[in-house]
Amino acid sequence: MKRLTISRIMVSALFGLGVQAQTTTPTPSGGGPLPDWQTWTVTARDGCTTTRQFTQQVIDPLTGEATNQTRTVIEVATGLNYQDASGAWQESRDAIALTPGGGAAALQGPLKVLFSSAGLNQDDAITLTTPKGQSLNARVQGVYYFDGQSGQSQLLAAPSDTAVAEQLSPNQIIYRNAFLSDVFQADLRYTYTKAGYESDLVVTASQSSRPRPAASTRPRPCSKFGTNGATPRLPPAS
Repeated sequence: MKRLTISRIMVSALFGLGVQAQTTTPTPSGGGPLPDWQTWTVTARDGCTTTRQFTQQVIDPLTGEATNQTRTVIEVATGLNYQDASGAWQESRDAIALTPGGGAAALQGPLKVLFSSAGLNQDDAITLTTPKGQSLNARVQGVYYFDGQSGQSQLLAAPSDTAVAEQLSPNQIIYRNAFLSDVFQADLRYTYTKAGYESDLVVTASQSSRPRPAASTRPRPCSKFGTNGATPRLPPAS
């Protein structure tokens, strides 16, 4: 069995709650400038919020009396924190660690993701563990040409055993030449964030990139697969 080794993978931060997380640094009032809110003391966490506080001494300009004012910032984002094995809340880390077998794992977030070193054609090519502890295996079974009107579909390409995984960016893994067929060639890209992960098909070559006969002699693209060409889609099936 061909083994696939991922050389190095890191993950970068992307916050979201349907929209990007928003925070505002409070404006000081008579107590001098405030430090960066991200350095304030963390007083509470849950899955989507982190509460930070900063106590500042304020001098009354008329009486000279000193009082302490506590300021609070609540950060909100999807996947901001996760629970460790003891049940304590920890800050999610956008990082994927290498595993001894040559794969990789993202374990410091609500969604745990394991990338197998065995290749794309294994049933456990990717293993997901949800925040509730449910374990799911995922793999791409192929790319199909699908006609939504007739319900017909045609397999265009199955995952290749020769796909090579590499780091594309700090939070992305790409399997080069994941799909090779006489119809098209494509890479498979996985993106991991604190909020989850997604996969994208990146077409690198197709029939349209090769020399083609005149339009009057070319068949309609979908007719080759027995579909009507009016409502085609190209979804990867997993």
